[in-house]
Amino acid sequence: MKNTRYHRFVAAIVVALAALVFSLEVTPAVAQRAGTTGQHIPQLTEIWAVELTPGTDADALAAALSAENLGAIQALPDHYVFRFAGSLRDADRTASELASNTAVEWFQQQVALERDLRVPTDPYYGDQWHLDNTGQSGGTAGEDVNIVPAWNAGYTGTGVTVGVVEGGVESTHPDLAANHNPAGDLDLGFGLASHGTSVAGIIAANDDSKCGVGAAYDASYSSIDLGSSDAEEALALGHEGQINDIYNNSWGPFDDGARLEGPGPLTFDAIENNILNGRAGLGSIYVWAAGNGRGSNDDVNRDGYASSRYTIAVAATDHDGVISSYSEQGAATLVNAGSSSDGVGTTTTDRTGGAGYGGLPDADCTNGFGGTSSASPLAAGIIALMLEANPNLTWRDVQHILVETAERNHPTSPEWHQNGAGYWVHHDYGYGRIDAAAAVTAAANWTNVDQGVTYASPVQNVGQPIPDDGPNPGVPGTPVTDTFNVSGQGLTLEHVEVVLNATHSYRGDVRVELTSPSGTTSVMLFGYTNDSNSNIIDWRMMSTHFWGEQSDGTWTISVSDMYGGLDTGTFDDWQLILHGTESDALVLSNASFESPLGAEWSIVGDDDRFNTGMAQDGSYVMLFDADGITERISQTVSFSGSAGDAFAFSFYAGGQNLNSGGAVGARLELRSGSSTVDTVNCIVPNRGTFNWQLITCPTITATGSFDAIRISMGLRNINGGLLGFDNLSLTQVAP
Repeated sequence: MKNTRYHRFVAAIVVALAALVFSLEVTPAVAQRAGTTGQHIPQLTEIWAVELTPGTDADALAAALSAENLGAIQALPDHYVFRFAGSLRDADRTASELASNTAVEWFQQQVALERDLRVPTDPYYGDQWHLDNTGQSGGTAGEDVNIVPAWNAGYTGTGVTVGVVEGGVESTHPDLAANHNPAGDLDLGFGLASHGTSVAGIIAANDDSKCGVGAAYDASYSSIDLGSSDAEEALALGHEGQINDIYNNSWGPFDDGARLEGPGPLTFDAIENNILNGRAGLGSIYVWAAGNGRGSNDDVNRDGYASSRYTIAVAATDHDGVISSYSEQGAATLVNAGSSSDGVGTTTTDRTGGAGYGGLPDADCTNGFGGTSSASPLAAGIIALMLEANPNLTWRDVQHILVETAERNHPTSPEWHQNGAGYWVHHDYGYGRIDAAAAVTAAANWTNVDQGVTYASPVQNVGQPIPDDGPNPGVPGTPVTDTFNVSGQGLTLEHVEVVLNATHSYRGDVRVELTSPSGTTSVMLFGYTNDSNSNIIDWRMMSTHFWGEQSDGTWTISVSDMYGGLDTGTFDDWQLILHGTESDALVLSNASFESPLGAEWSIVGDDDRFNTGMAQDGSYVMLFDADGITERISQTVSFSGSAGDAFAFSFYAGGQNLNSGGAVGARLELRSGSSTVDTVNCIVPNRGTFNWQLITCPTITATGSFDAIRISMGLRNINGGLLGFDNLSLTQVAP
């Protein structure tokens, strides 16, 4: 018989010897005697792997054999997975039918595998709600960074070094010693610090040891001593940029709302040098605590370190996914991560022997760490997983992925707003809570963004008094506005900066807002702080809220006073600085579908169209219920073109209990009248339940003239489950 060769599958289908498959009588699993090692007794299934002769119609063959074709094993040509109902009872008959069929090259009945989620077994891992929130601290289960699936996918930070920029780390701690990379250290003789030791544990405490684990428990860390002068900060933040991939910074100016402070010239140059040259030119990753000054109305944009476009500002949220009581608001915040609030801290490493924060029976561990000082290293550890998944990510790629994959936590907050590119963003939360599994998945398949481009406007002189007429303390008075028109730049935006000069006797009163051509308004400076200093001089503020928008059009700045009747000032001048990439011509973008679906879409199938809980970004998602009928939406866009024009089309897809078989995906057609000139199909390969994934279609290039583009999305011949589409984009890429 020809079907005798041994074969190993790489797609989680494990081989059993053919002799066992066809002759072994499998008995039920039995309990083991106390003291003996458990043994898994193989359990045969109704699933069979088959290799077919090239060109065989797998669906037709399965039907002829009264089997169900569950799909192709894409990594192995001509290999399929069939389900033979009843083959547990009559495996010999099924084997005989397959053996006698000339279209079958090889086959094998499959055995059930024992699998378990891989989670750490450290004594205090169960307390680490910021990693795996089961409600153990009284919070809301699931309000965490979704890191366990990333670990189970094999990403634990191996090969990545995170510099802990601090006042010292107890690197001999039992949970930290194994992951210490002294080659990246900067030792200025400062000794050991509880804060740095806890930060290092949040990042890289190893598994199966004492206190719990770090987000990247197989990553390395270095201890970089931080001094108190510009030169010493530059020394630390520029140290060993080819060894330290990520620099975590759980520090900054005092969070009292009474200052505008940022890096000195040496520190700025050191950071910029590592952005340009660190990690072999890919750029060092700087992660920064957003600040703990909410009680003083402090603002991330009052901190020139956290508000730099070179850094990733991380806010803190509690075990219910709500902003922590101390975490500052600000337009510069990119993402948030879980940390302490209202007496519930994070569990991590501590100075040994009771020399640190304490709070646990094991004096080498603490459950009392927190602040944005804990949120920042949690994000840094997750970024280490991203770099393990894709070491070729640039510093800008990392930020793009975080924007694309962050989860919209606390979705009922009215402060969420959708920008002109369809992204949801918030002055407390940034683009949402960092989602480790989604970020790592995106990183592994990421195409590097194009080279960055910067446009700086001329300085715009205003010279207008700021009305001191606020109706109540903390309420803006009449604003002074100014506009600037950007034309011919064609940038798709990332970071937007404003450099402001204002003469004012109490600068803490000054509020600054910026509105883009797309209509998005970002508060660049909230005001109403206790900063009694005079004047704002060349202060650079940054917003991430315009991400993905187009640069050209009228930008409007608004400056107002938040405390009327006391201090006066003048809006002197401002400059607009835009960072992004050169834009392709956007033809169509539904970053988030709307409910009800607009009239431009035609619908085939049911009316069960929308769902917010399943959506990738917290807004509405286009939802199809797989009930065996064809369900489809389509839209035709008038667009004239000729041979050589090329288009890129992408979308996100996610599934819940989606049955196998049938067809799932989208089709892009270039049409001339009622005729199709060119077409490309975009297949969603997954079935079952799968997280949101970016589906990038093959570029379609016109072979002739056309006057319209038609997009169709949906499914057919699938009898169970849900399919969601979100964030579609159609862009002309040539000529």
